[in-house]
Amino acid sequence: MNLPQDMPLALIDWSALAVSPDGRHLALSARLDDRKGVVVRSLADAAVHVILDQQQAYNVFMSPDGQWVGYTANNRFRKTSIDGGVPVDIVRTAHPRGASWGDDGYVYYSPHYSMGILRVQDTGDAPPETLTVLDPQRSERTHRWPDALPGGRGVVFTVGDASSPGDYENAEIAVHDLRRGTTRRLGVRGAIARYSATGHLIVARGGVLHAAPFDLETLTVTGRPQPVLDGVRGDRASGMYYFDLDDTGTLYYVAAREDGPRRRLTWVDRDGIVETLDLPPGTYRYPRLDPDRNRAALVLGEGHGNNDDIYTLDLDDLALTRITFDRTSIMPNWIPGTSGIVHASVSSPGLQIRTLGRDASVRGVPRTEGMILIPMSVGGDGRTVLATRLGAPTLGDILRVDLADSTRTGPLVESPAAEWSPVLSPDMKWFAYVSDETGREEIFLQPYPVTGAKWQISTDGGRAPRWSADGHEIFFVRGDGMYRVAIATEPDLRLQTPELLFEHRMDSSGVPVANYDVTPDGQRFLIVEPDAGADARSVEVIVGWGRRLAAMEF
Repeated sequence: MNLPQDMPLALIDWSALAVSPDGRHLALSARLDDRKGVVVRSLADAAVHVILDQQQAYNVFMSPDGQWVGYTANNRFRKTSIDGGVPVDIVRTAHPRGASWGDDGYVYYSPHYSMGILRVQDTGDAPPETLTVLDPQRSERTHRWPDALPGGRGVVFTVGDASSPGDYENAEIAVHDLRRGTTRRLGVRGAIARYSATGHLIVARGGVLHAAPFDLETLTVTGRPQPVLDGVRGDRASGMYYFDLDDTGTLYYVAAREDGPRRRLTWVDRDGIVETLDLPPGTYRYPRLDPDRNRAALVLGEGHGNNDDIYTLDLDDLALTRITFDRTSIMPNWIPGTSGIVHASVSSPGLQIRTLGRDASVRGVPRTEGMILIPMSVGGDGRTVLATRLGAPTLGDILRVDLADSTRTGPLVESPAAEWSPVLSPDMKWFAYVSDETGREEIFLQPYPVTGAKWQISTDGGRAPRWSADGHEIFFVRGDGMYRVAIATEPDLRLQTPELLFEHRMDSSGVPVANYDVTPDGQRFLIVEPDAGADARSVEVIVGWGRRLAAMEF
């Protein structure tokens, strides 16, 4: 089923297609010029129409009667009629990891990548209800990708643990029993599971769909999973696979790519003039420019600690040099005045300090037990690191880490909101960061050390802050726009209104971490462009697939 050329699927790490149970309509998250919008295709006459194109909308799901499309926009779950119309809010949520609309009048959802499963009435008239809670004794860090079972019987979901935050291929599938109020694992592994009206769980793992017979009364898997379809596209780092089923037994999916993700590195100046680096497309992530030499450190991989390593890039001859070999190293940061970097490694405790060159060495800085620390910036003293802490009940906090004395590690910002991407000013008197405390991601500024004072820098959303080398500007991203805020700190703090520098397509999926850096003179930005071939323009459809499942022996 081909899609219009100007409406390709937006395949980020959320649901991109959802079919109505009766198989009459397919909702899609599509790219509409520089926006992500929602479109609906009628499966009877192949007509495609846009129902929402005014904001960044994604993560689609459909109502049981097929008359409404649910989606995420502006840190909310909303619903809109399949014919278009005024959006209706269902519930506030930030960084959701899946939603499913049950036939019992509830939307089941994961509101955050470090939370359990909640449900809320589809009218949005009552507060949400918590169904599952993460179990720290089992190192659980996320419950995600819920799928509501028929008749309000329960909800199936994926359990991710702290040992593999960027790889869900071997995650466990669990079920919450709504009659008994209990949660248990099903003994099936995979990234995501969907219930089929044929009486099976369809579990995606390694690009393959597996089917396992499932008893809806006892909520148990009654047979060994068997592979039933190869070549389904997914996002290993988040666990999302792009497929859905209707009640008539038809399967809809996006075919896997043979070459995998391929991004590009690009220079963009303040006027928006573009110069693409003469490098082959690759899995580039999180470039960080060396303030002392014409080189960058960056990750090749998805940046979640799965099959990731850190490289240096010589910006004169564009030579890439691999400096880690554990396949789990992420988020490099240059240590001022040294030839070294500090980074995280999922396979090793704490942060890693790595000296480069002939005298290369590596040493670790212990982490807070049970927490994942992601370093975001290093102060001018070469020892103060601001990091995001994951795994805490508060979703994401900011910690100060002393590279010379790990006993001085402690919290800087802790709140019920998610705080990310802290960056110290060059003089180490201020730090900027991202928080969703207002209901959406915004950029905030606080003194360092903290005094309790706080200012909001962005006015209409923002993520991924970076400082200019002179400390007079803070840059941040909103959508595909690069913004600057002029700042003066003496004799008093003065902040100007955010100003758009340029618009250029940037890879900004996933967590709100800067996928760019700015040169010391503040004139050019090294940007990771999204994969030009990532957007799918067709959906594969297998009619009668359910009959094939029903005929199988398990």
